[in-house]
Amino acid sequence: MAAPQATTTPREKIGIGLIVVSGIILAETYWQYRDAWAVFHDLPPLVIAFLAAVGGAVGGWLVAKSPATRLAAMVGGALCNFGGLMSFQIFFGSSGRLSSGERLFGFGIGALPGIIVAAAWLYRIEKKRKAAPPTG
Repeated sequence: MAAPQATTTPREKIGIGLIVVSGIILAETYWQYRDAWAVFHDLPPLVIAFLAAVGGAVGGWLVAKSPATRLAAMVGGALCNFGGLMSFQIFFGSSGRLSSGERLFGFGIGALPGIIVAAAWLYRIEKKRKAAPPTG
């Protein structure tokens, strides 16, 4: 019989939502409407990528369950959103010719380093926690 899964807290849901909104939704909105919306008109892509990195870091902090994993989650979230937006710029650029699947694939490729760094860091934290002698 499978072990019951832990429920997702509202804090974790907000964190995941913040990562998604500050990542792929911000990228889509920026590159589709940057000429039409005054708020995006003068912002360079690097500023948008830094805004996304901040949103990813805050979202990662909200998703982390323990204080020991918060820094890893913050770095992973920031790298995911920053790398995703910069790869989005490279693939999408100023043309609107890519389909939504191609744009999501490009964002995923850019987010991959952040996912790998966070996963490796969290694996190392968990390995150290299991290797530590029990206190008591």
